[in-house]
Amino acid sequence: MCLLCSSGPVSARRRRDLQPTQLNAYEGENLETPEVLAVTVSGGSMYVRWRMVKGATEYELIIEEEQKAGQTTQLPRVRNIDGDFYTETDLKPVTTYCVRVAAKDGFNQSNYSWPACRKTGAL
Repeated sequence: MCLLCSSGPVSARRRRDLQPTQLNAYEGENLETPEVLAVTVSGGSMYVRWRMVKGATEYELIIEEEQKAGQTTQLPRVRNIDGDFYTETDLKPVTTYCVRVAAKDGFNQSNYSWPACRKTGAL
């Protein structure tokens, strides 16, 4: 099953748990893209802090390992966070990781921030 395949135009879809009168209440409420303020690496951990977005109830972080030629593709780490910072642990040594952040409010999601990349140190 293809999770990314579309079953029709997005604008034609509606949430099944909302009444038609509730649908219009959320149209046009766009969340701003969060700004990543700090990314620091210490040992096998990465600390990320971002500017909170008005109306957001949580944030989705995508942490990706930079791929080298011939290397097996690693799945990104996806984290949903309530606050404005997060620390990811158990990172590989001497590896570059990139993080992007999006704001969410239960109905909408913002665009992802520009990736911020840092390289972990040697053990």
